[in-house]
Amino acid sequence: MKSDVREKSFDCVAFMREQRARLSEQMTSMGSEEFRRWLHNKEYDDPTLARLKAQAHPVGRTSQ
Repeated sequence: MKSDVREKSFDCVAFMREQRARLSEQMTSMGSEEFRRWLHNKEYDDPTLARLKAQAHPVGRTSQ
């Protein structure tokens, strides 16, 4: 049994649910073409995601 119960300083499940609800609200009002442009133009703060995006969409490359 756990005897040392601490108050959470950050609730990751609540944070994830809030972010998912916020994004869902933004995306539901978009049409498919607008959603595609939004994803394509999205800037990522995370270096790994930014690198993956650059590999998938090199500068100067146009989608067909």
